Amino acid sequence: MSEMRDSLTVQAALLTELMSTAVNPVIREQGLTPSLFELLSTVHASDGHSSQIRLCERMGLTPPSFSEAVKAAADRGLLEQLSDPSDGRKKIIRITKAGKKKVEAVLRATFDVDKSIREFASESDLQQTLQTLRTVNLALARKVQENP
Repeated sequence: MSEMRDSLTVQAALLTELMSTAVNPVIREQGLTPSLFELLSTVHASDGHSSQIRLCERMGLTPPSFSEAVKAAADRGLLEQLSDPSDGRKKIIRITKAGKKKVEAVLRATFDVDKSIREFASESDLQQTLQTLRTVNLALARKVQENP
């Protein structure tokens, strides 16, 4: 067996690339780009409680790039930027109904792809794979937190 084929990282990257290819048509149908979808889904996942600074760090963008992306999304009615009630100098980013609708359409497409994948494996193989992925994700998250 080849080292590349047995690499968790290579397999995860391939899975990500294939999922992106499968879902990108729906992202485009929603009038989004992959990077705008990433921004909207990151804000959506924060449940409207994350500051602009925290979201910027989470996405690995520079503050000017992040501000520009948020402004463009806000101009399209997909995000809103609010003053933090506890500190007026900080901004809270929230997804609008229109933005949420677009994210949810893409997520439905993702779940449809997931369902079609499940036809090719047994339930026990799927459960074992999911458990392994959860374990690996937890280990990787711990490693990332140790070495920011």
